Amino acid sequence: MPLPSRWHRGPALAALLLLGAWCAPAHATGPDWHTDFPTARAAAAAEGTLLVLDLWAPWCHTCLSMQQTVLTPARLAPLAARFTFVALDTDRPEHAAIVARYPPPVWPTFYVIDPTSGDVRGRWLGAADFARFEGFLNEAAAAAPPHSPAALTRRADALAAAGRLAEAESVYAQALAAAPPGWRRRADVRTSQISLRRRLGDHAECLALGQQALPEAVAGHTASAADFVYGLWACATALPAHPDSRRALRAAAVALAEVLADDDAPLTVDD
Repeated sequence: MPLPSRWHRGPALAALLLLGAWCAPAHATGPDWHTDFPTARAAAAAEGTLLVLDLWAPWCHTCLSMQQTVLTPARLAPLAARFTFVALDTDRPEHAAIVARYPPPVWPTFYVIDPTSGDVRGRWLGAADFARFEGFLNEAAAAAPPHSPAALTRRADALAAAGRLAEAESVYAQALAAAPPGWRRRADVRTSQISLRRRLGDHAECLALGQQALPEAVAGHTASAADFVYGLWACATALPAHPDSRRALRAAAVALAEVLADDDAPLTVDD
């Protein structure tokens, strides 16, 4: 079977993205992207906006893809009245304190932050097409009843940022249980959940989650599918003798192939 067309385009696009990274700083053409966190936070507080933090690195091709093909000036311009944007290169030592406060478990990681309190209003791991990323921003900005899926996800994101990983994983599970079957954020919350189980070193539980949640995580063929499969792969390969490891990897390979074969899947060029 021939490879999906996006696989043939991948190397050339990756080369173009890397050339762009050498030629210009992150978000060089973006609308008012700050590169200093205190300045951005003060601006957001003064303007009454939420702060969107992009934690990236120059070696991270997904970061460069997001910056140059998804978070473009034309797309972000309508959001400028509600959000202030700051991009921090996590390799630079002057950003170490902010990176420690809002740690990136993967690159890129995006946070939505209340500039007055510093509280986390939302967290996104990895890539996203613009429609899903905009939905994430809108959810982070909206009021949410205390026990709603959105509020529970927000609380879990804050717990994860604070390093309270076991608590965060439990609250993500509560959010999923409270959400309707068609909830838009199910796939990316599943990605956050499996990431936490892997970071906790609970590979058996991580593998069990991967098997149970794989159909839900790849539904919609979004960028979260590949991130979830990576978490499943990491846990399965950490348990090579586990009777379910090979079965889980085969199922993940089949599911991911279906995502990649879908030319209408809402993926980024990096996916």
